Amino acid sequence: MLRSGVKTFEEAQTKAEEFVSSKNKLARLLCVSMRKAKQNYEFLLAPWESLQILFRMIRAWLGGRYSPPILTLLGGIAALVYFFEPFDMIPDPIPVLGYLDDAAVITAVVRMNLTEISRFRNWETSFRNRQLQKY
Repeated sequence: MLRSGVKTFEEAQTKAEEFVSSKNKLARLLCVSMRKAKQNYEFLLAPWESLQILFRMIRAWLGGRYSPPILTLLGGIAALVYFFEPFDMIPDPIPVLGYLDDAAVITAVVRMNLTEISRFRNWETSFRNRQLQKY
């Protein structure tokens, strides 16, 4: 289906460019990554909120509601590609350690984009407020 074959974050970054050009593929990646995150919640406690922010930002971009800088978008997609790939630097099936590298990548991408993440969260709050005012 969406097997990307990435082993490193650099390979995930290259693959992210393909997903930006195909919103259908990106929507599928988002869906399967969200499902994988829910199924493996206990291994993702530390980066959970960061992962959820990436999901929401990419979903808002897909819906045409939010436009992050391209490098932020590519970094977020690359983090999802890396997270989705089960056989990366530390294969996911390895108990306890399998998601350690995924958590590190997610955290690093969010930290590198803190200014934009803050901007997105402010936009998200104002967007919700505008939606509530409509009703």
